[in-house]
Amino acid sequence: MRTLVRILALTVASLLATTAQGQTFPLPGKTVRIVVPFAPGGATDLQARLIGQKLGESLGVPVIVDNKPGASTLIGSREVIKAAPDGHTLLYTIAIITQLQHLYKTPPFDLFRDFTALTAGAIGGTVLTAHSAVPANNLKELVAYAKANPGKLNYASFGAGTTA
Repeated sequence: MRTLVRILALTVASLLATTAQGQTFPLPGKTVRIVVPFAPGGATDLQARLIGQKLGESLGVPVIVDNKPGASTLIGSREVIKAAPDGHTLLYTIAIITQLQHLYKTPPFDLFRDFTALTAGAIGGTVLTAHSAVPANNLKELVAYAKANPGKLNYASFGAGTTA
């Protein structure tokens, strides 16, 4: 994990330096801010903090993680869109950002116009599980059971408009 964090921090630092095209980066005395559109303490927040620590050591400037949870990551994403496009404000998020523009009649942003992708931070998966008492061993059986037993199953998710 530490090796991955170091590689990511160096990758981000080199990409930021490359995109600056001759400008001084980071600007002297200016903090780098990583906006995480989730509450503190979760996996995305912890990853951003590890990356931020190594990025700060690599760049020699303070790096802070700023949690802006809510609205299926829209609050944090909009915060980054409003920031000065100088490379000092980064968004550390998950794949939901690619789905949001398809969930709204009027998309909240244009993913390719409003953001510049730097690197993948981590790879994870979404897992569907059920209590062992549910008589299903795969998705097809679970769907069949749910259809045959309306109202008997409950589910949990991160909220409307999220991957789960």
